[in-house]
Amino acid sequence: MSGIFGIIKSSSPAEISSSLARLLKWNGVFGDEQKSEIISDSVGIGICADHITNAPINNTPVLHKDDYYAVIDALIYNRQELSSSFNLPLSLSDEEMLFELIIKNGPDSLSSVNGDFSGAIYDSNVEKLTLFTDHMGIHPLYYYKSDKMGAFSTEIRGLINLPEIPGDINPDYLYTSVCEYITSSLNGTEFSDIYRVTPASYLCITKSSDTLVYEEHKYWTLGAKKVRLSSDKKYIQKMRELITESIRKRLAVFPDIVGAELSGGIDSGVIDILISKLGREAIYFSWSRDPKDLPLVENDERLIIEDICKQENTTCYYRSKNYVDSNSNIINNHLKLGFSKDAPGSLNFKYAYPLYTNTEIINEASQLVSSKGAKVIFSGHGGDEGVSHRSDPYELYCFGEKLHFIKCLWEFNEGAPKRMLKTFRDYRYKVARGPSYDNDPMQNTSSSTPFILKKELCEKYKDYKGTPFFFPHNPLKYIATGATNIRLNVAALFGPYSGARYIFPFLDYEVINFAVTIPRHLYIKHGQKRYIYREAFKDIMPKSLYEVTYKNTPSEEKKPEDNEKEEDVDWFKDNQQSLKNLFERLDKDFWAECLDFNEISKLTTCEDPGLEGKDQYMAVLEHLGMLYQFQNIVTKVKAIS
Repeated sequence: MSGIFGIIKSSSPAEISSSLARLLKWNGVFGDEQKSEIISDSVGIGICADHITNAPINNTPVLHKDDYYAVIDALIYNRQELSSSFNLPLSLSDEEMLFELIIKNGPDSLSSVNGDFSGAIYDSNVEKLTLFTDHMGIHPLYYYKSDKMGAFSTEIRGLINLPEIPGDINPDYLYTSVCEYITSSLNGTEFSDIYRVTPASYLCITKSSDTLVYEEHKYWTLGAKKVRLSSDKKYIQKMRELITESIRKRLAVFPDIVGAELSGGIDSGVIDILISKLGREAIYFSWSRDPKDLPLVENDERLIIEDICKQENTTCYYRSKNYVDSNSNIINNHLKLGFSKDAPGSLNFKYAYPLYTNTEIINEASQLVSSKGAKVIFSGHGGDEGVSHRSDPYELYCFGEKLHFIKCLWEFNEGAPKRMLKTFRDYRYKVARGPSYDNDPMQNTSSSTPFILKKELCEKYKDYKGTPFFFPHNPLKYIATGATNIRLNVAALFGPYSGARYIFPFLDYEVINFAVTIPRHLYIKHGQKRYIYREAFKDIMPKSLYEVTYKNTPSEEKKPEDNEKEEDVDWFKDNQQSLKNLFERLDKDFWAECLDFNEISKLTTCEDPGLEGKDQYMAVLEHLGMLYQFQNIVTKVKAIS
């Protein structure tokens, strides 16, 4: 994965060389071949290019032909098809192939590209910059938007580092976070005026009368056309063919050993078994703790991992309690940027990580496989979200498959006393609940703390209804909320920082488009959830993997006696001191327009709210920690020149 960046200003002359230098520095971790080019007084682009596939290499990092200039980051998996369909020479690199494709056929032709990519093309003749990204946004590209300046960068902190960009918090992100709503977004970020190029889209930025005009266009829509085959058997066969081909195509472009995440779930399990069946050597890594450090328990996912490894005659590496972060690639790469190794706090605070989740595990996974010679790591992300899909029976009703809905409820009630009556009651309950699935927001009300925000800010959101949790019954709507982006953002940033790029075969646009458009009863059939996926790979799964419905993560498991001990501990005293410390660290000027410091101050001196008030008090502590992390990002990134 290469890092691309650039800047466009509405008028000239305007000094942009220093901005390009800053962006190049922050994108340097993505590739060693680094180049920036000033095209005019007000436009410049650049790239830190990386090459990890067996495709030809660019002649030059910054591409140029006639009036067009481009920087592109691309991994293409259907080069032969593109070559045949669009008369493109196979001697071109992936980036050159996309460049030629767009110049000749326009950006809508990106719909035919099977790959992970993002890019920017500048047409100097009409002074238009076009930003684009792949179908599912696997290679995210961030941009800053104002009337006078536009800037883009693979590394979001590169934009924050620009003096012209204030780095204010996005009020939408702030409000939804503090009120415990779903915070995922298809193109928004935690920063005001900084966005993510929408998946399957291209954004045109045009200079017009000393101002910049932004127009977004979609080149592909997930689920636009339903797939209909003549039998269940054909659906099952097609799913297997598409997934197997997706993995085969990706393995084919990486010439060396690969890495792969391995959990006790059916998503990563099937990917890793197929990698083995396709004859490729791989380094497997589990997010679970090493059984030597943490004993196995009932329903332990590591038991399934052992079955997979035994079947495929391979080995899986686990997280170790002795993992030493001082040897981490991510630390060394951040030190090169100018961060201080001796700064206090966790890695998140030392090196000003964005507000992402699972960063530590992703760092460790990608660094381990990198240390063993792999440059990429395969992930099962996208399975739960759409391909293997944990369906709720209401999904069948929601999509108009009412007879299958009744049959499904009947099958799930097999063996129940008064089966018919229970099925009728379940039907009535699900149908009555139906509107709430699509309209009720996903919110943890016990942890909602809007009172820490200024009343003026909350007033602006008085009609905000939140985002429902579409995950179990409408994968199309769920993906449209940007839910798949969260992991992609983390992996796209910390994979390169740690040493290995992430690959997501389930987010192949042909695979996921098939999965979300086939009849929904194929996902919940004969009393079994994820039916079609299980049947597609039943013959290669160990029995424990095929039958898994629940897997235990023992490192996160609490025993009943632990909960009793927790209530005996004076939780309030220690946490009140932590809240006081965070309150003191918050920059009052930085948060003047957002936070009600009088309300927060009351919590630093209040009486013990008791166990009934514990959840909300702890939520305030968590939210203040999030705000301090955001402040830390902006402060530390801005301080690096």
